[in-house]
This record gives sequence, C-alpha cells and structure tokens, in this order.
Amino acid sequence: MLRKGDGASERSLMGARMMSRAGIQYVALQVLVAVAMMPAQALADQQRASVPTPLRGLVKSVHQASLTSDINTPISEIGFREGQRFQRGDRLVVFDCNRQRHELAALAAQVREMEVSVESNRYLDSNGAGNRSETAVAEARLARAHAEWSALEYRLRGCEIVAPFDGVVTDLTINPHEIPQPGRPFLVIAGHEALEIEIIIPSRLIPALGDRVIRFAIDETGRIYAARVVRSGGVVDPVSQTLKVYAVFEGQVAGVLPGMSGTAELAAHENR
Repeated sequence: MLRKGDGASERSLMGARMMSRAGIQYVALQVLVAVAMMPAQALADQQRASVPTPLRGLVKSVHQASLTSDINTPISEIGFREGQRFQRGDRLVVFDCNRQRHELAALAAQVREMEVSVESNRYLDSNGAGNRSETAVAEARLARAHAEWSALEYRLRGCEIVAPFDGVVTDLTINPHEIPQPGRPFLVIAGHEALEIEIIIPSRLIPALGDRVIRFAIDETGRIYAARVVRSGGVVDPVSQTLKVYAVFEGQVAGVLPGMSGTAELAAHENR
C-alpha cells in the first residue's frame, strides 16, 4: 500500500540519478576533450619555442682599459686624442719625470757610497782592525739604499704609458701640463678588432641555448651579421630571471664599433 508522498520521493530520486549520470558524462567528455587536445597543445608549444626570439644586444670590446697613474708630476705629452687609433707599443702618455730621474741618480751615488763603506769595513775586519758591528751597520745601510733605488727606478717605468694592444682612445679627461689625480682614470682605451656581443636572455632559454648561431642586426649599420654564442655569465638574475650570454662575430665585420647595439635572433639549432 503506497503512502502519501511516496510518488514524489520516487520522482525526486529518479531525477537525482539522472542528474548524476549527466554530470559523470559531462566530466568524462571534458577529460576526453583535454586528452585529445594534448598533442595539439604540445605542438603549439613546440611551434612557439621554434619561433625566433628577438633579443637586445650590445657590442663590446674584448680588450679595454681605464688608465690611472700615481706619479705626482705633470703630463708632458699626449700621443693620441679621442677617436684616434694606435698600435700596440705606441706611447700614449708621457710624464715630465726629470726631477725623479735626478733623484734616481742621487740614489745611485748613495748606493755607490754605501758599497765603498762596506768594502772598507770588510777589509778592516779581515785584517783584525775593524769592528763587526760597524760592518753589519754598513751592510744594512747598503741594503736600504739598494731598496730605495729599486723602488724609484720601478716608479719611473710609469713615466711613459704604452699601448698594451691595438685600439682606439675612447675617453680622455686630461691635458698636457696637468697632473692626474691618483687612482682616478684619465684615459680609456678599447680594442677595435676583437669584439663580442653581450646579450641578455630569459633564463627559460638556457636549456635550448647550447652552441647556437645567432643573427645580429645592428641598428647603426642596418646590416645583419652572423655570430655564435661562446659563453654565458654563469649566474641568473633572480629578480628579472635573465642571464647574460656572449657571442663572437663569425668572420670580419668592417664598420662595427664598440658601443653599437642591435637585435639578436636565435637561429635554428645546429648539431655539431
């Protein structure tokens, strides 16, 4: 015998079962769609990864130096001005070291005087007429005179600054007859032959970087050059998640100067 309300309860139960089946079917359909889309998504990711990534780069000189001097004397000659090129061994700057040379000559005479004193004391000491203490004092004074002479002679080597490599003067902040401030650079030079490109890349590109060929379009020349990545900075910036990498040009690059900038584009990976 049916109680009142049993029909409504049965209908509610049947509706809940139908909704549960529909929900399960919907979830299953979503899973099938996601599984079907996985190869397409992977292919899209691979295609995006293969798309060349434009990156900004800066041309730098491998050889560059900021020159200073601790010689407290005026400059007598400047061999090259800003923009002028020089060869290795050329005189870049000459100081007026006449006073220091006279001081060196005086120290040389003092050394000779101490040598004579030591020889005399040793002769007397060998004949029993000398004093060993006086001989030891004379030898110590001779050693000090030698040291002072050597120190000044070494400093005089800085009276001429010669070019350590072929390059160009990029900055000059002093004139003849002026005395440079100790420790402050007054001449900056850079090589103009050995060049490299500094590029900042996202750290996500590190696994695919390797020994890669890049195409580097320089803004100033409007030309595209081939280059190859040779090393990385070794440390990822945790804030920007970027890494510095360095590339060298392949072949001669006429008209390219340090300081030029451009856009680097990663070429297809080469299996070497």
